[in-house]
Amino acid sequence: MIDSITFDASHAASLARFWCEVLPDYAIAPYGEEDIAALRAKGIDDVEEDPNVMCIAASGPRLFFQTVPEGRTAKSRTHLDVQLRDRAHLDRLIELGATIHHEWDGGYWMLDPQGNDFCAIVP
Repeated sequence: MIDSITFDASHAASLARFWCEVLPDYAIAPYGEEDIAALRAKGIDDVEEDPNVMCIAASGPRLFFQTVPEGRTAKSRTHLDVQLRDRAHLDRLIELGATIHHEWDGGYWMLDPQGNDFCAIVP
């Protein structure tokens, strides 16, 4: 069983929010008082600056976003293929910063706002 899928990010919270738009069944895991206290102990006063953000859904693996210092240097060898609701869903992702790298019949090789590869299939 897959426990979680991890994404490297230059800013974990903003990338987590983007992927919750891609996958509407997912939401950022709520922060409890202990979580906020642990962040404050590390000198982080705003959850928006949390270097490690988790997204959860009722079913399926968790999505984990971790801030890393280096940028992407090559094409990812692994990526997600996602089924979008419709063309409007694709347009919304582009508004949020995704880009189309290549189009094929019914699908798109895309980059999320921080350069991670994914494929989007539009019905």
